[in-house]
Amino acid sequence: MAQIAYDYNLTNAFVGTLGDVSPNTVRSYAAGEKIPFGLALMRGTADTSKVRLPFVHQIVLTESTAQVAGNSTAGTVNVTKLVDGVPITTSTNLSATVFATDDPTTLAAIAAKIAAVPGVKSAIAANGTITVVAADDVSVTLSNFATAGGAGQTTWSYADSTDDLFAGVALFDQGVENALITTSTPIADQQDPTSTQYPVGWAVSTLTRGTANVAPETAINLGDPVYIRFASGANGSQPGAFGNTDDGGTCVQITRVRWVDPIASGAVGLLEISLP
Repeated sequence: MAQIAYDYNLTNAFVGTLGDVSPNTVRSYAAGEKIPFGLALMRGTADTSKVRLPFVHQIVLTESTAQVAGNSTAGTVNVTKLVDGVPITTSTNLSATVFATDDPTTLAAIAAKIAAVPGVKSAIAANGTITVVAADDVSVTLSNFATAGGAGQTTWSYADSTDDLFAGVALFDQGVENALITTSTPIADQQDPTSTQYPVGWAVSTLTRGTANVAPETAINLGDPVYIRFASGANGSQPGAFGNTDDGGTCVQITRVRWVDPIASGAVGLLEISLP
């Protein structure tokens, strides 16, 4: 069936395309998982020839008050690994840790149980907190920590972060089968993350120097900082999405990048990168 109707005005920019013809550097890495166009990529830790989307790599678990005699604390450690490019999460429910001797001793006992979970690199207790670090290329989160018994019960809070190494932006590739684009589709949605993406193992064109079109989560003003998402927050849930805020600690600021122009909410705009 032949196409017999054409738009007079073609879309001049969409997610993942190069912003202009200025000098640019594009490197090639293997896709460690399915990777949509126009998102921030992270270098693999164990295998630096691969890239993946960012994720939680460190958590600080904090008690609101010191634990007391009679307290019993339990919680869940969630470990996510890429298995043949597919994220697989295993949740381990920790057995209850009963208060013993004093709060630092009890906190250390909880940390030891967290550290024993496969996929956790370390868990260190100090000053009312437990700092948990994931193993290479593994994401770890904590949930359901609660204290029962005793004369009073502490509550627990979590602060997630990442130390992933920013590798660049995943560029649009005509060799990848693309989602259908219609004239009624908003610009920011023209690349469907669920169907337009690099398959696992493909060579990912990764922009490390130059400009690329991205779809930030919020409106951008010139001079705003650049953040990338590593966990779900109020403004979005897509790992690797760009924005201008930490969104409650679910995004991390990156350097050697800048917004070229203001970007309206829901629109596509230019991000300039200058990585070494």
